[in-house]
Amino acid sequence: MITKLLNRAKLLFKNDKHIHSNYQPVANDLLTAYNAHRTLKHPKALCHAPFMNLYFGRQGNVLVCCHNRKHIIGTYPSQSVSEIWKGAKRKELTEYLRHNDLSSGCHVCKWDLEQKQFENVKAIHFDPFPVNFDYPAVMEFELDNTCNLECTMCSGEFSSTIRKNRDGKAPIKSVYDAQFVEQLDPFITRLTTTRFSGGEPFLIDLYFDIWSKIVAMNPTCLIAVQSNGTVLNSRVKSLLEKGRFEIGISLDGLSKSTYERIRKNANFERVLENIAYFADYCKRKNTCFRISVCAMRENWREIPLFLHFCEQYHAQLEIHNVWFPPNSSLWNLEKEMQKEIVDFLTEALDQFQPLKKSNNLRNYQAFIQQVQTWYETNNAVEPIDDQFSGSFREELTQLIRNHILADKSIKPEAAEFKIQQLLTKVDHVFDRFNSDEKIELASKRMIQVPIELIVSSLSFENEERIHEQAIAFLNK
Repeated sequence: MITKLLNRAKLLFKNDKHIHSNYQPVANDLLTAYNAHRTLKHPKALCHAPFMNLYFGRQGNVLVCCHNRKHIIGTYPSQSVSEIWKGAKRKELTEYLRHNDLSSGCHVCKWDLEQKQFENVKAIHFDPFPVNFDYPAVMEFELDNTCNLECTMCSGEFSSTIRKNRDGKAPIKSVYDAQFVEQLDPFITRLTTTRFSGGEPFLIDLYFDIWSKIVAMNPTCLIAVQSNGTVLNSRVKSLLEKGRFEIGISLDGLSKSTYERIRKNANFERVLENIAYFADYCKRKNTCFRISVCAMRENWREIPLFLHFCEQYHAQLEIHNVWFPPNSSLWNLEKEMQKEIVDFLTEALDQFQPLKKSNNLRNYQAFIQQVQTWYETNNAVEPIDDQFSGSFREELTQLIRNHILADKSIKPEAAEFKIQQLLTKVDHVFDRFNSDEKIELASKRMIQVPIELIVSSLSFENEERIHEQAIAFLNK
């Protein structure tokens, strides 16, 4: 058996000199520093996600990680779950990461590595899981947008209530069905962890079907659920007692006014009651309880409060950056405002000396460093109006073109087709503005976003979603 596994490992990790010549590995000094930060003594790759994870997205696109939406490894239902796992696209990405190359869509981790924000590198979260050559150890599900809230930073893509009330559009029909759930059977018994997001997971019926299978077929499998904390009924409580659940609550505010202003339709007092229940459950089950906060213009002054709150409930704190919509984001604030945020959060550190060795405090400090990096970047560059003398629309076009041409994961003969495909989508979106002034303003603000994010969004999202994002740039 050991010989068989070693031979299979050699086959999977074999060198292809022709392909290797096109790789763009991370700098050795960065890689050495990052690997020293990891708990693995002998990592097989910079990131293990493509070796052991499947991420099922809402439109049927299957990824290895929610942060890499460029490298789609398959599509359901045109391909079965088994075909996707065994397919060439996943194996292709394993080769990139085995050669420490993040150019095939892994820009989120690339940024954090280059800034030496090792605490924030998403790849590190896959280190604890076993690499299985026949089956994934982890599956992640983002199958449906059913949700009861209308959060200010969210969109109809992620919330059915926003799509109905704010957008005035018909529901998005999920491509996932009972047949999809059946196809999971051969995989479930081999999984160590599953993760569910939405929408609001506790409102998605298909998730209950999957959870029932996991509980029956693999009761030791960890089921991680990212919830808004508003749904806690007898159906949920009964299910929790049968399985081994890890609960994450998205909170975003610790005052009633801030919380309910951001998370429209939620009741602050009721959510606090539910948090107490979920925290107690995780303590009894010896699983992780997490509190997530999206750091935004509306709530950054309350972020220090989350350290005390998480200590109270023995919760792990996660602080997320918000890139869209721009009018909620911190990355694009004036540099004076970013400096004020850094000073405020740093001054608050004096309150947390007893927590100096906690992971939560390290996450808090990493967030301060992220805002500090944005400030330093803004302080070092010329104002956007002084950088370009021509049309911002033309500059956006050129940035997209240059990015695709520099991407060695795209064959030269396919690059021009890819460029035209993306630029056609841009044309269609901007044609709906019927205003050259609006097009210029949207273009100006889009080119201030890392081009990797723009290209990823153009590649992965439909025109309707791109149009929504472009409108958001007008409301910065």
